[in-house]
Amino acid sequence: MTILGIDTSARGRTVVVLLGAGAGPHVETADEPLLGRLHAQLRGLDLDGLEAVAVATGPGTYTGLRAGLAAALGVAQARSLPLHGIPSLEVVAHGSAPELDDLLAVSDAGRGAVYAQRFRRRDGILTADEPPRRLAAAHLPDDPPAVRLDSAGAGAALVAAVPAALTRPALDLVGLTAVYVDATEDSRSP
Repeated sequence: MTILGIDTSARGRTVVVLLGAGAGPHVETADEPLLGRLHAQLRGLDLDGLEAVAVATGPGTYTGLRAGLAAALGVAQARSLPLHGIPSLEVVAHGSAPELDDLLAVSDAGRGAVYAQRFRRRDGILTADEPPRRLAAAHLPDDPPAVRLDSAGAGAALVAAVPAALTRPALDLVGLTAVYVDATEDSRSP
């Protein structure tokens, strides 16, 4: 099965992966302006034989999520393919060390805040223990350990997260929306 994965939820980073095509996954990660880079990444891929599309659904940057969702939706609709969503913090969790059974997936929310979500790993399967939340970076709890993605790990994390996304039903392509965490929550308390 050949799957296209797109994650544009992080500030200033786009990740595009193509799994199942050839010997191994094709991974492109760029720390460049979003729209021009995403277009170039997609244009450079051989999408013949594509069977599904997976996309990060948030939380993340407003423009990034919209661009990634629009690109994924466009490919899925044009080719009549199923579109599967991957929560952005689940992608981060899939980038964690396999020996971590309890972790806090964290990504930058801007203005001194982070998005955070607790995950547990049982029998190799990650599950969320709570919904994503936005809180002040200075108030991250010490336990469980916080896991973040850098550019080097972002591609591998998306490659690891795509199979989990395919186990869930495809998204309804009509009225597709991203997940936004309410910024009016008190971001000073955990």
